Amino acid sequence: MLRIAFGRPKRLGGENLGQAAPSGGSRRRARFHPNPPVSIEEAGISSSRIEELVLKNLHFRGETSGRDLAKLLGVAFSLIEPTIDFLKRERMIETKRSSSLGSVSAVFAPSDAGRNRAKEYLEPHQLLGPAPAPRHQYVSASSAVGCQKNAS
Repeated sequence: MLRIAFGRPKRLGGENLGQAAPSGGSRRRARFHPNPPVSIEEAGISSSRIEELVLKNLHFRGETSGRDLAKLLGVAFSLIEPTIDFLKRERMIETKRSSSLGSVSAVFAPSDAGRNRAKEYLEPHQLLGPAPAPRHQYVSASSAVGCQKNAS
């Protein structure tokens, strides 16, 4: 099953769309694993959408590390780090624990203001999960998977 939400094609037009994972046996097909985006532009979503997804995830999951938040959103931590810093400055999230590795290993939790903002984000829809892939990237990745199936 294509799990486009956990990563997106790196480039369009068939270049570097992702990589096939090694198969466990000669009869098994290689699975397609798109490369996760490393910039907001590449992800095709706005910083406000990232803010929404971070706050919703923290609202439902409680304390979560920066690494786990990035994994839940299906993006590299470097993509959400500016949003994490902004939310800390705005006192929407709090750092509960931290190590010498920085924000990627720090554990965050929503503040009361962050929980209230997450509830506002949940009013129009209760969708929660990875950052959405733009349609054109989804189509490119789907085509790549189709080519792999036909080549097997």
